[in-house]
Amino acid sequence: MSDTIANSTYSNNGKLYAGMTKESIRADINAMTFSSEAEREKAYNKQIKLFDYANSLVEGEVDDIISEREIEAYNKKEKTKKTWKTIGLIAAGIGLAVAGFFIARKMKSNMLSKTFTKENCNITRLPDDDVSKILEKTIGNKKYRIATSGYSQGMEGYDEPTREFLKSMDKALGSRNTAYIMPPALEKGSIYDITADVSGLGKDKALFVTAERYYDNYLNLEHFADNVNKSRYMKTPMLVFPTPEVYTSATANASNVLVCTGGRKVAVTEIVEALKRKNRVIILDNLCLTNGTFDRAKGEVENAAKYFEDMLILNRGSYPVSERLQLEELLKHPGRINSLVRVYPVDNGFMSAKDAGIRAANSLKGKTLYDFFPEEVIESRFCRK
Repeated sequence: MSDTIANSTYSNNGKLYAGMTKESIRADINAMTFSSEAEREKAYNKQIKLFDYANSLVEGEVDDIISEREIEAYNKKEKTKKTWKTIGLIAAGIGLAVAGFFIARKMKSNMLSKTFTKENCNITRLPDDDVSKILEKTIGNKKYRIATSGYSQGMEGYDEPTREFLKSMDKALGSRNTAYIMPPALEKGSIYDITADVSGLGKDKALFVTAERYYDNYLNLEHFADNVNKSRYMKTPMLVFPTPEVYTSATANASNVLVCTGGRKVAVTEIVEALKRKNRVIILDNLCLTNGTFDRAKGEVENAAKYFEDMLILNRGSYPVSERLQLEELLKHPGRINSLVRVYPVDNGFMSAKDAGIRAANSLKGKTLYDFFPEEVIESRFCRK
């Protein structure tokens, strides 16, 4: 930019003249009378802006006199620049704040990963299965207190339909009405990882239950699914009982609904304990699973959901295991089974997991239209062969 204006005219009333410089502007301003030095500087700065504007024009295109309209346009242009600069600063500030938020969250997550210990969890040890006082302080006000049973490790065909079923059921019941009871073992793809995901481990949405025997293995951070919110995990109430038997009984006492999605020996016991207390039982018969019902070589249940159907619904009483005696005791009360149990066979060709979840929710709410009663599973199995 030139320090001298050519081809122009200037006078003390604010116009430009050929050969004008910043020094000549200062001399002209100093020769004028002002009420204060501040006013003098204000007038000088205004002339300098006009001077800079004139110099910004292409040489030879400057009018002899800079018009008021051009001055107005110049001022508007300067104001727009200032506005966009301000907006840019604000946007940059917001960007830094957002970046700072995610960085802080990541740092917090890393910090929690380093500080996660059993001692930091919200643990209460109870000597027996009486959980009434704990329920009053935690999830006791929820209409549906749902215990889930299934597999503690992921397997092919298990995660997606189970997760979709529970999410669909939770949404249909109304998330504000539900809470979930589960062990604190959140290995990726397990029923407990899926349940934690559905509950969000929010306040009054989850209750951990376990036994001293399982305690150390369950609270192993290395086995946790990546999406587990460790901060919420540590805040979630965790009840630790002296034996597996007391823990299973306490789970049934704390809940009023059991959702069985498979599982082995413990899952069968959980079904029995739930029915003894007249809790509602939802059986998810996942036809996507490839494992069998019972391993005769090992004498172990492989799929508690199918095993329950075989023993109670299809009445195949040939399994040589202790669980059989528990279930056969329940056969003496067929009315209780038919009133409390609903079975939902799920695969892409028979019923979707989403639809099954909605039906299960409607059943729990007392809407039994098109519901599946246990004896109807015989027909459903025949139809899908």
